[in-house]
Amino acid sequence: MSEITIGKLVLEEKGVKKDAVHVALAVVTAGESLEPGQHVGIKPDGKAGTVDELIGIVDPFLKQQVSVGERFWLFMYPKTVTNLRHEWNHPAFNKRKKVNKLREAKEFLTEFARDCDRSYIDIKRMARQYLSYGMISVVTKAPENYLGKMPEFWMHYSTITNRILSDNVLNMPFFRVAQIPVLSNLVATNTQSQEPVASTTSREPDNSPIIQETVQELDEDDGCSGC
Repeated sequence: MSEITIGKLVLEEKGVKKDAVHVALAVVTAGESLEPGQHVGIKPDGKAGTVDELIGIVDPFLKQQVSVGERFWLFMYPKTVTNLRHEWNHPAFNKRKKVNKLREAKEFLTEFARDCDRSYIDIKRMARQYLSYGMISVVTKAPENYLGKMPEFWMHYSTITNRILSDNVLNMPFFRVAQIPVLSNLVATNTQSQEPVASTTSREPDNSPIIQETVQELDEDDGCSGC
């Protein structure tokens, strides 16, 4: 079979005057008005349009312009894809797939952090401290059935950080849930007059061992002053 390169002129006389070739196709959405046969690439929003890095042409067999938002077959440039079968790979599409995975991972971690009453940055730091130092952080709330969500958490964390995790980590929580007792509006009263005997402006600090112990645990386990 002769070597055929579509997209280039035939400079030499070939013994074969006709042939058939495989062309990689992909369904894409137009990000602007496009003409049949127009050279296009993938824009940052994942839609096809005029960009510096061109990867193929609009379906040349169309007989009408492609409007914004319409979907069409993109004919990929010859010899730019790998694994050419009905399923193939191309850097432009692999990059878009990776961006989508990163977006999905960040959304999951953000929601997970919100359910822990923490920020996205906090939850990543807590996970990193566990992996690096075995540090177990303390939170006062957690997502429902959070233990069952740990494999999914670590999968998305691995995607965000590009860090390869061993299988034995996937089910491990990096925090524990502790209920902090809240003592408020406690006023010492005179047992005879039932009048307050302590001013709220001059009350001595509460030295409750429960409070002291809890605060100490937060300082030691969380590792984030002021969080």
